[in-house]
Amino acid sequence: MTVYIGLMCLVVLAWILDEKTKTNPYHNKIRIFSMIILAVSFILVSSFRYRIGFDYDMYNDFFKQVCSQSFTDVLKAHWKEPSYYIFSWLVGCVTDNYQIWLFVSGTFIIGSIFYITYKNTDSPWISYLLYISMHIFATNMNFLRQSMAAVVLFWGYKYLKNGNTIKYLLIVLLATTFHFSALIALPVYIVSRLPLNKIWCSIMSAICLIGIFAIKPAINLLAQFTVYSKYLDNPELQMYLGKGSIKTMLFQAVIMIITLIFTQKLYKKDKKNSYIFYISLISMTLILMGINVFIIERFSINFQLYFLIFIPQIISLYSADIEALNSKEKNDYEKIVSKSKQKQINDTKSLITFVLICFCIFNFALGAVNGYHKVYPYISIFNKEQAVDNNTFVSNLKK
Repeated sequence: MTVYIGLMCLVVLAWILDEKTKTNPYHNKIRIFSMIILAVSFILVSSFRYRIGFDYDMYNDFFKQVCSQSFTDVLKAHWKEPSYYIFSWLVGCVTDNYQIWLFVSGTFIIGSIFYITYKNTDSPWISYLLYISMHIFATNMNFLRQSMAAVVLFWGYKYLKNGNTIKYLLIVLLATTFHFSALIALPVYIVSRLPLNKIWCSIMSAICLIGIFAIKPAINLLAQFTVYSKYLDNPELQMYLGKGSIKTMLFQAVIMIITLIFTQKLYKKDKKNSYIFYISLISMTLILMGINVFIIERFSINFQLYFLIFIPQIISLYSADIEALNSKEKNDYEKIVSKSKQKQINDTKSLITFVLICFCIFNFALGAVNGYHKVYPYISIFNKEQAVDNNTFVSNLKK
């Protein structure tokens, strides 16, 4: 676990450096340099991993297989979701080294996440801390295809926010060529354009509540008539239709509930932010559904990255309140009152940030104890002897 803790410490150090150099004329350059150092650190950790994540061996086999095929054969075999395999094939034209493939795919995934959060938040360090503690980084090292699809959707964030339907539709279609689950972004986008009022909020909340309780019998029924029927007969796959871990999903649900609570305040700041309520509501619903049916958790992966922007936006609301107070002309009495209000706002912001950091550490610890998709503890190519197969890992957890 030392590697993951080290990454969290690097994020905190970069955050402290950013705060200390705010008045420095080279502040922006220092901030960009810190972000690049962090991104490279995460990419290297991702690239040097060895047999961590339940799907590691499967993706290794996929890569070796694609490397030995022609482009035509790749398209024939994977025409439904071709982009991941075409991407793999292109790298395979240069090398069949799986570690190189992990480096290239990691650079795309992690580089994209760090860049987009940096461009869309005032404090990207909070985003990077959440990236580890919400186990999104761990997810990216296990569900490789779906992580790429989620990143493509993340590139469409500005189209989602601005309601640019055609461009967002194209982004969703592109993401679907990496993993079919990205299609869920289409109905979610439609819902996100609903007006933010009591009627629609109540209707959608009721639908989501019904969905949480109805998902288990519905999935069992649908699985009998779809490709997932094999999950019913295979003991190793049955776990995906079983219950998920409350411990590892609870924090993500809490993060989404926090976003729901602050939606009104975000909406007052910018009327375009109405979509945040519906994205948060649906994401929370998918997480809670995932507690009843484990495989549903995979659909929530498509929206997790948005919260790396939402949470920093909530914290930045308090900075905006302080700026609003400073912008008003005041007499001596009003200045005294203003300073008092600024102190209260700063104290509230500091308290929220402190609680968030503590919560992040607590949630990361919970995930570490439970192994979280076999990504914890970290094993690299330099200590291969510690790697175990999936069955052994699960057996060790049960002891």
